[in-house]
Amino acid sequence: MAHKEKKNQEFYDTNLAKWNEMANLHFAGGYDIEGFLAGKCSLQALEVEELGDVQGKKLLHLMCHIGLDTISWGKRGAEVTGVDFSEKAIEHARELAEKVGQKARFIAANVYEVPEKLDEQFDVVFMSYGVLCWLASIDKLTAIIERYLVPGGTFYIAEIHPLNQIFDDESNVQEFSVKYGYFSHGRPSEWQSEFSYASSTPLQNTKSYEWNYTLGDLVSGLASRGLCVEFLHEFPFLCYKGLPFLEQKEDGWWYAPADKPQVPLLFSLKAASPTANTSSM
Repeated sequence: MAHKEKKNQEFYDTNLAKWNEMANLHFAGGYDIEGFLAGKCSLQALEVEELGDVQGKKLLHLMCHIGLDTISWGKRGAEVTGVDFSEKAIEHARELAEKVGQKARFIAANVYEVPEKLDEQFDVVFMSYGVLCWLASIDKLTAIIERYLVPGGTFYIAEIHPLNQIFDDESNVQEFSVKYGYFSHGRPSEWQSEFSYASSTPLQNTKSYEWNYTLGDLVSGLASRGLCVEFLHEFPFLCYKGLPFLEQKEDGWWYAPADKPQVPLLFSLKAASPTANTSSM
């Protein structure tokens, strides 16, 4: 057990160094900060439509990065709290909230350690795009979701489909080609990337560790906490050019060309907590 905890700390420290560096790059121009400060909403139409009206609701955004989406939910009337393990990301999130004059609370914390810094509940727990792969335990995540939802509260996630993670994404690939396993059995994969997904500036911290989870892992994890899944939607598009042959359409999403198989690349899930509080934490 001690060996596993030591390895998980190594994975965590490696990922944290990379995300602190990427937070700085994204704040410096990797994201459309200028457009955001001018009033642009960072949310996709998908999550706005599916999550619905958040006016007057308390919303907890787990793994919020530099806070663009958190602040955008605040602009839509929610009382927002964003959490991220990157101290640099939280610093930038607070600065952005101040610049746009939007009330928002940001907390630097590992998802699993949020209860050490936050003791309340929320109407909505929100997560989106490229988050699950950084977590070493779905079971611990669902325990956190259960802990922070009020009775009858809503958990919502829009995320890259786990099936997308099995495909070869090298720059010369022009077809769906299976390269990686779908089942990770709790073991992370080590990756090397010279650049952030949103910046052309070379990274100094190139190594990261990522986990792949099945849809069954997430759905079963939520069910084990008593949450009721209201819907699970799958989509044949991505929020970024995750494979070299994807093409961006007018709606802003990235699709495989029409002559290629249409496979799920993105999913969204909405679940409700029990109306009676049965938290086991």
